[in-house]
Amino acid sequence: MTILDTTSDQAKSPPHRHPALPVANPDDRTLTRQLAYVLLFALLLRLGYQAAMPWFGGSYHNGSDSGKYLEVAHAMLTGGVVETDRAPFYMFFLFLVFKIVGSESFRAVVTAQSFLDTLSVLAIALSARAFGRQLVIPSAIVAAIIPNFIVHSSYVLSETLFLFFFAWGICALLWAIRGKSPVLLFAVSGMLFGLSLWTRLALTFYPFFFIPAVLIALRLDQKLSWLRCAGLALVTPAAMAVTMTPLLIYNYLVYDHAALTSQQGEHLIVVYGWLATPWFGADRLAVRLKLMSEVAAYIKTIGGDNANTFAVGAFMQKLAFERILELPPWQIAWGVSWGAFKNLMQTGFYQVLSQFNQPLTFFSTMRAPTVPGRIYEFMQTNWNSPFMVMWVISQVTLVFSRLVQAFGAVTGLRRAEFRGLTLFLLATIAYFLAINGPIADPKYRIPIEPALILLFALGLTQNPTVLRCVRCCRSAARIPS
Repeated sequence: MTILDTTSDQAKSPPHRHPALPVANPDDRTLTRQLAYVLLFALLLRLGYQAAMPWFGGSYHNGSDSGKYLEVAHAMLTGGVVETDRAPFYMFFLFLVFKIVGSESFRAVVTAQSFLDTLSVLAIALSARAFGRQLVIPSAIVAAIIPNFIVHSSYVLSETLFLFFFAWGICALLWAIRGKSPVLLFAVSGMLFGLSLWTRLALTFYPFFFIPAVLIALRLDQKLSWLRCAGLALVTPAAMAVTMTPLLIYNYLVYDHAALTSQQGEHLIVVYGWLATPWFGADRLAVRLKLMSEVAAYIKTIGGDNANTFAVGAFMQKLAFERILELPPWQIAWGVSWGAFKNLMQTGFYQVLSQFNQPLTFFSTMRAPTVPGRIYEFMQTNWNSPFMVMWVISQVTLVFSRLVQAFGAVTGLRRAEFRGLTLFLLATIAYFLAINGPIADPKYRIPIEPALILLFALGLTQNPTVLRCVRCCRSAARIPS
């Protein structure tokens, strides 16, 4: 593997002009070796983390969604009926792992996910190379240690497989914007995004966000005609559509519905439950039960237990949309905004306590009547708890990282050589925050972590103070002892 020098190093070529072939740089071997060390560290960290979980009585089963995936994988192994409410690739992945190891081993699954997650770290590092050499190692290190990746690669959940396809799709698309074999790379990115959709439905409406972003990015970065930019921007969604066609055809022939899964209606009902309650999410279960009673009545009219699951899903989707549109616009806007804020600001480290079977003594669990009293109670309760101390450090670090990312976004938009790529990253972040709506959980932030990591590396490496420190260190290193 060789990291090649490209146009992001501005001394090599004029702005917006990218050579047809990358030019080798003498520092490539050093950068490649450093990246290899980071990747090895990332893999060993994940394997070590997973090995330690059983010592504390933890489990690779998250107690909820893991069971749904495992149920389908078990049905595939035993020749039973396969459900349609989840995209199929992760169940195929579980089936393949279980077949290879000869048993339904959760440890084998998360071990395989450790390798996939390490390859996602590589994808993020190579994505950073589209911006410039300086960003590669900072991006790789952050991706290697970020709790959200480590935690979810240690659960039997689809997030790691989804991230693998999506991170490499992002990498291909960024390099396509840079002008490196754009048609081919845009097609590859579309195929990878399509495989992501075979894993999770999160990218269903993604083209509505990335098509205009890619079009403008190409115009800014390559100075192509608007018509040429539009044609290139449509290559990725076209490849996505081709990749998804077999699943759509299969579901249409078997279930009479050209849909990817029957799950979207249920998800929208959950979203409505979060939006409809006075304090968002407080009474969501009661709201959901009320709507599900209407769904149950509808199911009786179309065959009861033998009802077409896609027809049920379509009814749930229609019902949820109607109820959401009945809400005041300000309530929808506030719910989505508050959910986006919480989604961005909650560290994934809180799941570590569950995985290591530790007491959940967060600030929200304190019972003192006043805020100062709760702060004192929180400190008294957790001062000697290593896991809670690490959680506090992780939460503070996350808040700091958001400031660096904001600086990176501003820098990326201000500087012509970064503007197109930054615009695409911001469009990606906006899309996932919008579709997650009021539901706040670090798990739903995983698709935007690659973009956030790249913005962090951009903000860190372009910070004048950091650059001065780097120059000082280099100067000191040249002084003979």
